Amino acid sequence: MPFGLRNAPATFSRLVVKLLHGMDDFSGAYLDDIISFSNSWDQHAANCRAVLTRIRNANLMLSRHKCQFAAADLEYLGHHV
Repeated sequence: MPFGLRNAPATFSRLVVKLLHGMDDFSGAYLDDIISFSNSWDQHAANCRAVLTRIRNANLMLSRHKCQFAAADLEYLGHHV
């Protein structure tokens, strides 16, 4: 999506919400920040696989250097989680 369009953030946010529909139990999103959470490693791997599959099927791409995987704690939207 081109930068600078007035409605770009809202449009992209709707896309991400639609993309993660039905995954509310283990994922969340704010604009283009997606988080996936779980109680066990096996469940986390399955949840991440499901989210990444949806992203790939939507022909979207992630920036590898902006991603964190399997983190016990992290900074998300300015908060330590």
